[in-house]
Amino acid sequence: METNKPHSDVLSVADCMRTNFLKLSGDMPAVEAAMLLAENEFIGAPVVDDSGKLIGWVSEQDLLKPVMQVFYFSERVANVASVMHSEVLTAKLSDSVVDLANQMLQSKPKLLPVVDEHDHVLGVVSRTRILKEVCARIKF
Repeated sequence: METNKPHSDVLSVADCMRTNFLKLSGDMPAVEAAMLLAENEFIGAPVVDDSGKLIGWVSEQDLLKPVMQVFYFSERVANVASVMHSEVLTAKLSDSVVDLANQMLQSKPKLLPVVDEHDHVLGVVSRTRILKEVCARIKF
């Protein structure tokens, strides 16, 4: 009789993350950040300082209001720093994908920045990438 055993391959965030991603700066106009997200079909991006250290996260949802202000009223009042979230959930390269997937089930983030021990952004990891890597390892 076959039992349900965990898969023997241990997946880490490093196996699932994307290294081609957008990095935004806090002083960038919000509408410019929104254009970059839209053009590259990203749902969010890390906001970094000049050294590449994570200072925040901005999503499509965060940028929608300032973009609508520009669209309707031609008011360019917001920059990324004024709409970003400064408290950001992050992942580390060595984090377990199982643990991260469980965290994503609880707090619902779709995309997280992957940082090193100094909070420099190395990539991003998404639910989509996790599903892709896990499904590639399922044997039928």
